[in-house]
Amino acid sequence: MNKSILIVDDNKSMTQTLAAILRSKSLEVHAAFCGNEAIHVLENHSPNYLLTDVKMPDMNGLTLFQNARRLHPDLITFFMTAYASDTLLQTGLAEGVRKVFIKPFDLEDLFLLL
Repeated sequence: MNKSILIVDDNKSMTQTLAAILRSKSLEVHAAFCGNEAIHVLENHSPNYLLTDVKMPDMNGLTLFQNARRLHPDLITFFMTAYASDTLLQTGLAEGVRKVFIKPFDLEDLFLLL
């Protein structure tokens, strides 16, 4: 069974580029451009990983993580953000987010965790 990941970021070009790169690494990739769309994906799929932006217009990454965990308690979650210091990041890490990637980040660091 292939590993799968849900990528969530309101920057569509970043999401699409990251999805293409991860597909080339033999991952099954789902993409969403907002938190509500991500919840819909999670209601219909069970990815192994969630990689989500923290600052999004409709739902922040922490709220998405908390909702995703209710649907899939074993979902491994990573945050990505352009903001290095934020209480949302600290709360996410305290609640179980595995790692925060500061944009732009080295994809090799992500590959090692997947």
